[in-house]
Amino acid sequence: EGVQGTVYIVAEHDPAGSTTIGKRVSVLLYFAGGFHYLGGMILHLFQQIPYKQLSLPGDSLEACWQAALEKADTMETGCELCLETQPDLSVTRYGWADAPDEDDKNRIAEGIADKQKPHDFAIEPGRWRFEQLEYLPDRDEIRREMNPYVAERNAGPLYIRIIKENALELAVQLLWLPSEG
Repeated sequence: EGVQGTVYIVAEHDPAGSTTIGKRVSVLLYFAGGFHYLGGMILHLFQQIPYKQLSLPGDSLEACWQAALEKADTMETGCELCLETQPDLSVTRYGWADAPDEDDKNRIAEGIADKQKPHDFAIEPGRWRFEQLEYLPDRDEIRREMNPYVAERNAGPLYIRIIKENALELAVQLLWLPSEG
């Protein structure tokens, strides 16, 4: 259990998930923190992750992905982008979030709930399947990285988060509702 940014997380190992254990990854929900990746991760979000809507930058996952990577290059450290896709991997929403300000950072340090922020859509609190990609896929690789989500034949959305960790690094996270059963 732990606090990762402004979202409280409880991680548990999913035996049905992958078996790669001990790989160190950085989770960034609003603020960097670390944990040991257990594979098949389940995250319990206790607060929403809000985004401001942007116009869809393309008509396919690949086009939206490429445009999001290009936009991320122009953003400041700590900002993030989010693509919401449906089971057919069509992109239905695209948004961004600012980097945490000093008040956000103080709340994180004190474990205080995040202040409500204006937003157009959000990843809602709840239990989510979670994967953090080990590398930054290019336009031709992004669809293949969605295989864990597609394999579950999930009816809910998949959120692809792109988080600018520093001037040269982006973290990519996938969140989707776990299949029942």
